[in-house]
Amino acid sequence: MKVDNIIFQGNAGNDKIDDSRKVGNLIVKSNNDPNFGSIAVSSRTVSVGNMANYRARWAFIVDSIDNLKAMVEDYNLAPGSDYSQKIAPARLIVLESHEPFFKDQSPKLYPATHKEKPGEMVLSAGMPVYRQVHIVAANAETVVAGGRTWKAEDTPLPTDQEQPNYDEPESDVKAKAAEKTATETAKAETEG
Repeated sequence: MKVDNIIFQGNAGNDKIDDSRKVGNLIVKSNNDPNFGSIAVSSRTVSVGNMANYRARWAFIVDSIDNLKAMVEDYNLAPGSDYSQKIAPARLIVLESHEPFFKDQSPKLYPATHKEKPGEMVLSAGMPVYRQVHIVAANAETVVAGGRTWKAEDTPLPTDQEQPNYDEPESDVKAKAAEKTATETAKAETEG
């Protein structure tokens, strides 16, 4: 059973967050609804393959301000607390999809430091990639996200830069991906 060290991140000293949105030293009020907010957590891991990669993953616990305050108090949470020790053994998983996980979600972008496509939208099979990180129980087999049930494991989509050559023009690959999406949308509309 894999367990991550998932660390609660404080909001003190973070000049990117307006002080009026900070509630205590962990909670940040939503821009859209001051009755809701989030708490940031992160996990840093080293993955070893051909090379060792140091990765940081971030996730957000989103709920009403009252529920978040109760959680902080009930579990005696503070910046630097480990989720797996204070609440329950857990891990962070990354889900990626061609469909948004929530309304008005922005697609994944290449980082500004990317050599070839800084700040550009990440595409897979010519379609935008949407990403969401979830906290799941260490022994979880599934997770519900975006109205769908997923295996509780990382589901990265290959980017167009990583796509294998299918011996067909890129326009054909994009057309097939668009056709598949249109078929899935039509099917969902007739079922829903």
